[in-house]
Formats: sequence, structure tokens, C-alpha cells
Amino acid sequence: MAPKALPAPAGRETRKGPGPGASIGAVAVLTLLAGAAGGLFGLRLPAWTAPADEAAAPAGAGPAAEHGSGDARPSNIHPLPPVITNLGDPATTSVRLEASLVFKDPAAPLPDDVANAIAGDILAYLRTVSLEDIEGASGLQHLREDLADRAAIRADGAVRELVILTLVVQ
Repeated sequence: MAPKALPAPAGRETRKGPGPGASIGAVAVLTLLAGAAGGLFGLRLPAWTAPADEAAAPAGAGPAAEHGSGDARPSNIHPLPPVITNLGDPATTSVRLEASLVFKDPAAPLPDDVANAIAGDILAYLRTVSLEDIEGASGLQHLREDLADRAAIRADGAVRELVILTLVVQ
């Protein structure tokens, strides 16, 4: 006697729909459409930004006048004097830090006495830091955030960011 085929369980039906080729084709079509849209956007982007660039340049000014050394606009970046000190934990380890401050308002320049006070705060802070505190990417990020907070407090909130240019530990 031949075995009987079992009926399909109730509630489950076998679906006969498009195979994997249809979904691969749909993904390919969507990829081509996305690439075409990106290409059109890339071609239109220079046309959208060109009038703003031309309006910013004065009439009759050439490319040399745009980036010349006679630019009298105030900068919102102020370099700090380099800080050289020993770290707190291994007292034989020295550190040299060069940083710049980015201000919220470029029209308000930072007086030199405030810049020197910020450099003094950085010096005092680095004397309390151990080498393990500034190791790795997260240690460097924490150091930058702590120094930026100290600079913002010293400058009465005028500092937007502190950028560490060089940090040498010996």
C-alpha cells in the first residue's frame, strides 16, 4: 500500500507568487532610478550655488582679489599660546598643547589678557590630568570637551569650540 500524502495544515496555504528573480529586478530598477536622481541633482547643484558665489564677490574683482591678503573681515578663530607642562600622575611626563578658540561672534575679538587667562587655565588643568586620562580617542575627546568648557566659562560664553591643533606627550 502506498503512503498517503498528508493534507496541508489548516490556515496555511502554499503561495505561488513571483520568484526571487522578480525581487532582484525590482531592486535593480530602484537602484538605477536612485542613481539617475543623484546624477541629475549633481548636475543641477552648481547651477543652484553659482548666483550666491557671484553675488558675494564685488564687481570687477578677480580670483586674486577674492583670496588676497588684504581681507579685512574679522576672524572668529583665535590661536592660544602654546602650553608646556608636566602631567599630574607620572611627574616625569611632559605635555605640549597648541589650541585655537572658535568664537560665536567674529566681530567681538578676544583680548590678549583673556587668551592668556584661558592658557593659564589649560596649564592648571593639565597639571591635574594623568596619562591614562588622555590615552586613546575617548580620552582626547574628554580632554577637548573639558578644555572647551573651561574656555567658555573664562570667556563668558563667547567661545563656541576649542580646537586642539597639536598634543605632544613625552
